[in-house]
Amino acid sequence: MTTASPDPDGDLPSGSPSSPAPQSQQTLQALKKTSGPRLLELDSLRGIAAFSVVLFHYTSHYHSLYGHEASFHPRFPAGKYGVYLFFMISGFVILMTLEKRRGWKDFVVSRISRLYPAYWAAMIVTFAVVTMFGLPDWPVGPHAFLINLTMAQQWLKTPHVDGVYWTLSLELSFYAIMLALSLAGLLARLKTVALIWMAAQIAAFAVMASGRHVPTLVQVSFLLLYAHLFLAGMMFYRWKTTGFTPALGMTLALTLAMHVLIGEAGSMVPTLLSYAVFLLFTWDRLAFLRVRPMLFLGTISYSLYLLHANIGYVIISRGYALGISPYVSVAVSMAVALLLATALTKWVEKPVLAALRKHWQDGRNPGAAAAADPGPG
Repeated sequence: MTTASPDPDGDLPSGSPSSPAPQSQQTLQALKKTSGPRLLELDSLRGIAAFSVVLFHYTSHYHSLYGHEASFHPRFPAGKYGVYLFFMISGFVILMTLEKRRGWKDFVVSRISRLYPAYWAAMIVTFAVVTMFGLPDWPVGPHAFLINLTMAQQWLKTPHVDGVYWTLSLELSFYAIMLALSLAGLLARLKTVALIWMAAQIAAFAVMASGRHVPTLVQVSFLLLYAHLFLAGMMFYRWKTTGFTPALGMTLALTLAMHVLIGEAGSMVPTLLSYAVFLLFTWDRLAFLRVRPMLFLGTISYSLYLLHANIGYVIISRGYALGISPYVSVAVSMAVALLLATALTKWVEKPVLAALRKHWQDGRNPGAAAAADPGPG
């Protein structure tokens, strides 16, 4: 059995026991319990979410963009809602991360080192492949590519190198909001924060329902269409670490009611499934997910998500041009995506992540770094 990392997101060590932000003894003990092998299930769930998105893009979304031939019947439209599971996992993990960090700088470094190296590598590969082989109506040139390096292209009204990057804008917004809440000492009042946040969602929805416009950048910056999913993940984290309370249950129920109100048509069943999966995870009923194939898929899930879409579209479209069966082209696309994601994880994401965080830790504690270095010879 694969051993567990104390942190499913590969974050920085939390330091000495006396260094985290003040918490109740109950929460500290719960954090120690939660950082055990049970979090392997989250890795597997990441893999499931990523692979469901891959299936959606290669079947349903490719068909809507470019058109599969009539004889190609497989469709997986529900796969696009794998991102909802991602958002709930992010809510769970980021709240846990903030409660384990020694300070805001640790959190910022952990997020930058987690997101950017793999993103840059995947973006370079995707840009090179699509530039070389082409895709219809792909509006990305060198200028847009350079802006994409910042991961802020959505705020700068620049097209994504790959359309899947839209969720990264939401993740960045979520990190910024959560860091601000942490610095303001409001994570201890998370249920109140959740109610206010969902009230803002309702206000935005009412504005849009009346025919008026809420700027896209405002929607993205404050997660006005998806905050309830991140909040649901946080509520499940509270449930798992400190136990169930009626107030927590009510807040969690409100996040689901919010999705009924503003969620995309057709998304209710996948969303209910995501909640059910998290409920089982909270009750420690997902041990069957701790198997090597699922854990491996979870390990490469971020790279797989970043790399698969446009490169797969290129392969499928070239397959059609060469008269190759779309079943073969889709299978080849999946294999290439898995191989590229494995390579990116092994040779970029993991080593660069480890190097950056070691550099940060050594710089923060130079005495320990010097003592650990035996010197030349």
